[in-house]
Amino acid sequence: MSAPSAQLRPYERILPYDRVEFTTYDSTTLRGNLYRAANAREHAPIVIFVHGIGLLKEQYLQNWFQHFLEAGYHVLTYDHRTFGDSDGLPRNNFNWIQQAEDFIDAVTYARSLPGVDESKVFGWGVAHAGGLIAM
Repeated sequence: MSAPSAQLRPYERILPYDRVEFTTYDSTTLRGNLYRAANAREHAPIVIFVHGIGLLKEQYLQNWFQHFLEAGYHVLTYDHRTFGDSDGLPRNNFNWIQQAEDFIDAVTYARSLPGVDESKVFGWGVAHAGGLIAM
């Protein structure tokens, strides 16, 4: 049997990133990491990686998105509202609809970034986030 394409294991190395934040429709601040592809074109596509219910942006997403960086895509990850570094109360509260609306704000933010091709913004949702980015 072949090995899975992305194993749940510690990272071999932490990739460089910039800390970023953006504001949602209701003025909640979400915080994330922006990874720039070293071999990106002047205006490169970007993939927004979103985690499942309560995991954080630093947990295992790199195992998947490092392949996009190698292919010349930028990557944005962020913590859902009320989780991790993002604002929101009550803490650690899951709200499917708010998370879907927050993803729309993440797309708007990603489209505004320098060096990003605003017509090529993609989403990658892990676990339940695969559904919320489709809403």
